Amino acid sequence: MWTGAVLVAATAIVAIAVLAVQGSRPIVRPERSEVIPADIAWTVFSVCWTETPSTAGSMAVSTEVVDERGRVEVIESDLTEEETHAYESAIDDCLARYRIEDPNAAVFAGGEYVDTPAERMLLADIGWRWMLPCVAEHGVDGYVPKPSDYLSESQAPWMNYYAVADLGRPDVVDTVLAARLDCGPGAQPYAG
Repeated sequence: MWTGAVLVAATAIVAIAVLAVQGSRPIVRPERSEVIPADIAWTVFSVCWTETPSTAGSMAVSTEVVDERGRVEVIESDLTEEETHAYESAIDDCLARYRIEDPNAAVFAGGEYVDTPAERMLLADIGWRWMLPCVAEHGVDGYVPKPSDYLSESQAPWMNYYAVADLGRPDVVDTVLAARLDCGPGAQPYAG
């Protein structure tokens, strides 16, 4: 009987000592990276398009990220060759202000990682309980999806939480980046 009491007391003392040493550490936040996460890169591209108005009636544009730098190429438009070059240069100059993560590192909308209605509803639950309140707290007026948006296999509403209506705000990239760093990726727990 005494042996059992001694074992319980010793276990309790060890547990208290371990918790006192290990349980009181502060949460360490990762340092803010100057690289824009790929899942919010469209904010940067959209801001640069907003800052660089075009006189083209219609235009088809290709975008890419190479070595953390975004660039655009006008594929088709009614602009002259000089106007096209000037437009591409102006947007590329704007994009050069930002380093952008390789888009292949992002978890984009796709069936390969969100296959079932249960997974989609888990993303809806995380979105409504955590993501949307968190991004709103940062001043990001993100897209608020309907339940049916999550169940549609052709949509990935979690990719739009960081969509911003007013791209003309001077602090929009910093605001979205701060929200993304604090709130995490929209596709969590399926994204890193």
